[in-house]
Amino acid sequence: MRKSIAILLSVLLVLSCFALSACGKDEAAPASETAAASTAPASASPTDTASAAPTATATAAVPAASTEIKSYGYDGQEEWEAAIYRYLVEEIGQKQFETGEGIYTVPVVQIIDLTEAENGGSNVWGCFEVYNYKIEGETLSCVSGGSFPGKMHVAKTANGSVVDDFAVVEDGANYDSSAKEIFGDRYESFVQESSDENARNAARKQILANYVKANGLKVTQYQDYGWDPVKLF
Repeated sequence: MRKSIAILLSVLLVLSCFALSACGKDEAAPASETAAASTAPASASPTDTASAAPTATATAAVPAASTEIKSYGYDGQEEWEAAIYRYLVEEIGQKQFETGEGIYTVPVVQIIDLTEAENGGSNVWGCFEVYNYKIEGETLSCVSGGSFPGKMHVAKTANGSVVDDFAVVEDGANYDSSAKEIFGDRYESFVQESSDENARNAARKQILANYVKANGLKVTQYQDYGWDPVKLF
């Protein structure tokens, strides 16, 4: 399955959990291929709209995305959840989409269920989204992104928790059948979560606010291509 955002391409998805939040669809699929934070944008835009391509923009105090980022947007204490954010950024957002200096990758994570795995790790079902932004003035402008609902396995290692398996709902004709297979008796909860636009919008806004504060970015809002900016504070 592969799902992501490309430049200036408009797509309409039936369920917004699999939607790209007003960003262009790009060539993206998780490395495990078994494809955020879910969702529609906090600006109450449609589930899919085209996005402007990233351009080299002169901005003040923009740290290099790979070396000065202190947080990916998660401000909790759970090691397994921090591992999910890190995986979405490093293995999907920064490898499956076009990125570079001045591009900020921020996932949106909505957990549907969590169980302990037999090997001591965790099984995590949820709606996972990845968005890439650039700073324009005081605005985080979305330039690409994708939605990757599915199930992750988070393993405990000597170096901390890591995601070592990611089963993703397939795109197209196999979408519903693969979602039922992956989520099982959690399927109805998954459908309900994906259709709750207000919850998805609130999650994205809060995670972005956490990210901006933690990394000291001089921005006050975010914006999806073709839509009004959304205030973060």
